[in-house]
Amino acid sequence: FPVPAADMKKVDGQTLRIGVVGCGGRGGYLMKALGFVHPDRIDDWVKKAKKEIFWADYLKEFRNQEDLNIQITAVCDVFDKNAERALKTGANVYRNGEGGAMGAQPKRYLTYQELVAADDVDAVIVATPDHLHVPIAIEAAKKGKHVYCEKPLSWTVDETFEVRKVVKDSGIVFQLGHQGRQTESYQVAKSIISQNVIGKVSLIE
Repeated sequence: FPVPAADMKKVDGQTLRIGVVGCGGRGGYLMKALGFVHPDRIDDWVKKAKKEIFWADYLKEFRNQEDLNIQITAVCDVFDKNAERALKTGANVYRNGEGGAMGAQPKRYLTYQELVAADDVDAVIVATPDHLHVPIAIEAAKKGKHVYCEKPLSWTVDETFEVRKVVKDSGIVFQLGHQGRQTESYQVAKSIISQNVIGKVSLIE
């Protein structure tokens, strides 16, 4: 299932260099959303695609999605297994399986402080356990790095205002990961409720 390079439309503009802090389940998911997966996942999808049309379509759609003009230049995780997997994931710019051509491998940092200070990092993804979201987001913003932070942002209201102040003072772009609200199912639900199709809604679980 090769993909011709011409099929991968590249987003215009300057390449955005990303550092990922926290490369476990959530970090891996966010890297996939950017177009990067570990080669063994491609191999797994190729095997499934030979048996099921769903996986053939899934693989084709993943490989043909636009190139977001992003380079993963740095990763940081306290667990070697997660970090090593992220290194190979970040190098898989051509969306190949094992043995396929790879791009430049990101650099691994042992602390988030080192990662956010790196000259070749423009923006930081924070996908760590919750209690680390605030210190990493603040440190990154102070270093002038744009931030995508997983939810929840903080454990206290005071911390939330602290992050807000640093973000405003630094002028960086900040996004909190409530992307579920952007998915089609939520948009359809909102439309149904606003059109009073199902009547008054008193409880949502």
